[in-house]
Amino acid sequence: MLTAVLQVRTRRRWTRRGNSTRTKVALRRAVEKLVPPAIVERPKMGFPTPHRQWLAGPMFGWVDHLVAEARCGHLLDLEYARRLLREHREGHDHARKIWTIMVFCIWYSQIGADSKPFKARS
Repeated sequence: MLTAVLQVRTRRRWTRRGNSTRTKVALRRAVEKLVPPAIVERPKMGFPTPHRQWLAGPMFGWVDHLVAEARCGHLLDLEYARRLLREHREGHDHARKIWTIMVFCIWYSQIGADSKPFKARS
């Protein structure tokens, strides 16, 4: 399939890749004989993850521990973050906020806490 996409792509000008109503024109052309029309012509869809359920269930303990042990308490109110997590488990949807906090805590533990300040090249 990649070969078919590349063949279509090389035959078309880059400015013809799509517009606000029709996206991924090269990919659609490449698979139009392989995939049913209902799939080829359907609108673009997102790729949802069940993070709401994960955070209330299997990931709850891990995220709670991550936030409790985070070294970024000087930057975030970690008790508030843990309260959001508990409320989420009780049925209030705080998934987006919790996910953002979780990713920040992971990033900070890997990059932010021990890294040297970035210096731009002159």
